Amino acid sequence: MRLFIAVEMPEELSEKINEIKRRIPTKGLKLTRDNHITLKFLGEVPESRVGEITSRLKEIIFSPIKIKTLYIDAFPNMNKPRVIHLKCDSPQLIELAKNISNKLKEYPDDKPFVPHITLARVKFLNKPELKEKIKDIIAVQEEFAINSFCLKQSVLKPDGPEYKNIEVFEAND
Repeated sequence: MRLFIAVEMPEELSEKINEIKRRIPTKGLKLTRDNHITLKFLGEVPESRVGEITSRLKEIIFSPIKIKTLYIDAFPNMNKPRVIHLKCDSPQLIELAKNISNKLKEYPDDKPFVPHITLARVKFLNKPELKEKIKDIIAVQEEFAINSFCLKQSVLKPDGPEYKNIEVFEAND
């Protein structure tokens, strides 16, 4: 099973994010269908390990988390974009991601955690042209709270990944 841990966006914010996606030129890009912030990617995990992972994640104590969306950016950068994303800010979310990583040390992180919502993946296109078009899109700056995180399964399909919640972990108000 291909697994990852994420927070899902509130429906109202997700609709605003989808509006931003509609303004992104799609030629050479693959827009995402789902709006979430990945806290940790686990990769391929035997189904027999899911119970152990779930038990460890249930041990994490956290309060509702405030997150602020900032601006549109790209990984690794706007000059060589591979992923177009909406940058987010939340010290609390960074702390939650760190706690998750500490509980699941046998699944090492290949990159430092950077809070973001992926909008599109760059397949092929004129990158300077994309940079010009993206800089004109104004991102929605919103502050919102999340009360849970999820262990999710990613099923790869020809038209893009499909996500399924395995378990939802609620905040300890």
